[in-house]
Amino acid sequence: MGPIHVPNHENASITMELSASQQETFLQVFNELGRHLCLYYIRLPISEAKNDVEIASTLRSNVQNLGQCIDEAIEQFSRIDTRAYKSWWHAMANEMEETLRQPVQTLHQEASGPEAEKVQHLCRESIPIVKLTRLLLNKMSRPTNSEVHPISLMEPRNLIALTHSTRMLAIDLHDFVESIHIFDPHPDLFNQEPVENIEEAVEETLQIINGFLDEYSDPNDENFSNRWKEWYERWRDAFDLAVERFQATLVAINS
Repeated sequence: MGPIHVPNHENASITMELSASQQETFLQVFNELGRHLCLYYIRLPISEAKNDVEIASTLRSNVQNLGQCIDEAIEQFSRIDTRAYKSWWHAMANEMEETLRQPVQTLHQEASGPEAEKVQHLCRESIPIVKLTRLLLNKMSRPTNSEVHPISLMEPRNLIALTHSTRMLAIDLHDFVESIHIFDPHPDLFNQEPVENIEEAVEETLQIINGFLDEYSDPNDENFSNRWKEWYERWRDAFDLAVERFQATLVAINS
C-alpha cells in the first residue's frame, strides 16, 4: 500500500493509504482531467476570428468529456474501503496531538513579561479548541465501544464530502496555534483566518453527518440517529463555547 499525499504544510503532512493499482487509476483519471482543463485554458479568451459555432460545439464536447472524467474520479473514490478514510482522519488526529504540545509547553514556561502573559492566556484558551477538534476526528476514525459509527454506514458520496470538509483541519489548527506566538495578541492584529477556517470546516462536517442521520433509519435501533445527533450537538456546544472563550480572552487581555 502506498501513500497519496493531500495538501501539505511544512509541519503537517497527512496521507491516505491506497493500493498501487488505485494510485495508477487515479493518476490516469487526473491526467485526463488536466488535459481537458488545459483545453479550456488554450481556448479562452476566445478570439473574434474563430467561428463561434465551431467553438461552441468543441467546448460542448469538452464539457461532456470533463464530466466523464469527474464521474470516473468519483467512481474510483467509491471503491476505497471505509478503513482508508478512517486511517486518514486518524492520522490527522495524530497531527493535532503534535500541535497540542506547543500551547501546553508554553504554559509550563515562566512568563517573562506582560506580553508573554498574554500569550499564555491565549494558549490556555486554545487548548480546548485543539482537543475538541481532535476528538471530532478521533470519533470519526475509531470505533466507540461496540457501537457502529455513522461513518461506517455512509455511502461513498458522504465520505468524499467529509474528506473535502476536513482536508485542511490539521493545517488550520496548526496555523491557529502558531498565530498566537507569531502575531501581536491584539484583537485588531491577531490573524483570525485559521480559527475562522476551522469553524467553517466544523460547520460543513456536521451538516454532512447530520444530513446523513436525518435520512438514515435503523430498523433494529430506532434511537440510533437521535443518539448520535445528541452526541454531535453536545460536541458542537462545547466547541462553540471554547471558541467564544478564546475570543473573549483575546479582547480581555487588551482592554
